[in-house]
Amino acid sequence: MSRDFVDSAHSPPEEKPIRQASMRVDSRVSRGSSITIDGLTKSEVEKLEAAILGGQWVRVVNGRLRFADALKKPPAPEVDPPIAEFWQGAPDRIPFLADGEEPAEQHKAIGPPGWSPSFFIQSVCGYGWSKENYAREAAKLARWGFECCRSRRRADGRFVEVWYLPGIWSAVGELGEAVAEIRDRRGAPRPIEEQRDLERTAIVEFLCRNTAFGTLDSTAQRAAMILD
Repeated sequence: MSRDFVDSAHSPPEEKPIRQASMRVDSRVSRGSSITIDGLTKSEVEKLEAAILGGQWVRVVNGRLRFADALKKPPAPEVDPPIAEFWQGAPDRIPFLADGEEPAEQHKAIGPPGWSPSFFIQSVCGYGWSKENYAREAAKLARWGFECCRSRRRADGRFVEVWYLPGIWSAVGELGEAVAEIRDRRGAPRPIEEQRDLERTAIVEFLCRNTAFGTLDSTAQRAAMILD
């Protein structure tokens, strides 16, 4: 175990020991007990939060908190071997530029008419989070075509989660039916940009009525690699 706390055997001379400022033991269940610790750095606070969430081991060495990872870190995306086989190779006619080379015009800003926006949801359940509520809302998003994307854990043990719908074309289930209803409406043919705007609005209104979230964003501008 001592190897896990390498570089932590001695506190630097400028670091003052932390101190227990107060402790209260309360027999009333509604209030509970508490301990207050003074003298923590911002980094120590973050890692102490991570320890509470099960992501760090913690002990005191020479008056300072010392930490070690309790969870194995996932590999970085660029060195994760199972991912490589899923990437699509670049066509021979598209040169891939090395760092420092002058880029050619490989990307172009695109937008209406005809493009399909993507949709992003953060903070599933909003202020009404609970395990049960999250499970229910997450199941609905998955049923409608959303994919759950999570970051690696931050220093405080938490992570960022985004639910991603790649485009209008990927909406399925009841969400896909809401889009199909727009497309099936009778009337004079619409310009493609007007059609896409109606479909985007249908998705946003459906999600606002049928699920709970903190924020919902749809792409307003996109740059894409082009092929001649």
